[in-house]
Amino acid sequence: RIGDLASLIDSLPQLPSFICLSETWLKDSDHFSIPNYNLVADNREELRGGSAITVLKNIKFSVINNHPLIFLSHNHNVNICIIEFTFNNKQIILISIYNPPNNPALNRNTSFWDRFFVFCDQYSNIIVLGDFN
Repeated sequence: RIGDLASLIDSLPQLPSFICLSETWLKDSDHFSIPNYNLVADNREELRGGSAITVLKNIKFSVINNHPLIFLSHNHNVNICIIEFTFNNKQIILISIYNPPNNPALNRNTSFWDRFFVFCDQYSNIIVLGDFN
């Protein structure tokens, strides 16, 4: 439904700075792009799930991809993208997350969510979006 998303974006009076997507169903081998945007994605090879953040190309940002939370998310079948950017001289963290329904790894183990909230507590300006089921 990439075409639908691109059409929706084109119909807006102003391009959104960020677009967070859940259940992208993308694989690493897919070539997904939206004109004027950079893509940060956490894909699944089995097509279901996935999370992504698209960032308008004129916005400077960095991807947080070496935090233990990222590795823990993969051990718990959760897709997560985390970026950092500055707005009005403030550091902002933006997270897009996908947790599949009836995720047995999270039902029996809350270490991911414990670590997730510890991560969030480190920042004063954080936006979390996604499908938590």
